[in-house]
Amino acid sequence: MLPTHPSQPYLANSNDYEPGFYHISAFANNISLSNAAWDRFNLAGFTCASKNAVEDRMAYAVPAWQSRYFGDWDSQRLYSGSGAYHGSDIPMLFGSGEEVTGIPNSEAQDQYSRYMGAVWVAFASDPRHGLENIGWPAFNPSKPKRTLVGLGYKNGTLANFLDPVEFEKGCAALHGSSLPGKGGF
Repeated sequence: MLPTHPSQPYLANSNDYEPGFYHISAFANNISLSNAAWDRFNLAGFTCASKNAVEDRMAYAVPAWQSRYFGDWDSQRLYSGSGAYHGSDIPMLFGSGEEVTGIPNSEAQDQYSRYMGAVWVAFASDPRHGLENIGWPAFNPSKPKRTLVGLGYKNGTLANFLDPVEFEKGCAALHGSSLPGKGGF
């Protein structure tokens, strides 16, 4: 049954390599997982969960957008290969990337950080039309091509519009479960 009241628009974001952060805890606890296991964890816990959340809202005609953060900046790298780890998008939102390692931000990073802050303000100021007004496509399950907004893609300073299918290929194998314990490992 569709809701009878208007629902708030929704913006779902996940990071390209969420496990980059969790490797630290695993290492500290002498836990070693294969790259394939980490990839399943990323898929089940974040990529597919984001996809499912957006699709669920769209099923009830709630406007929804889906983004994925890719930034892998020198000033935020926890270790070689940490990538766009869980939470690495937050310092970019507040312009505080260099506080992670003490390495100064690059000009491109600062430029991207300003863009990201403006995007979040646009959405918060006008949840129904703010992202649309800056050119972001709303998620469309029947026409998903180019509806995933790539943030910091290849350390770029603006958004790239990507095909979410490229990143969600393994979601079908999880049979709708986005719990890491039920398909992630």
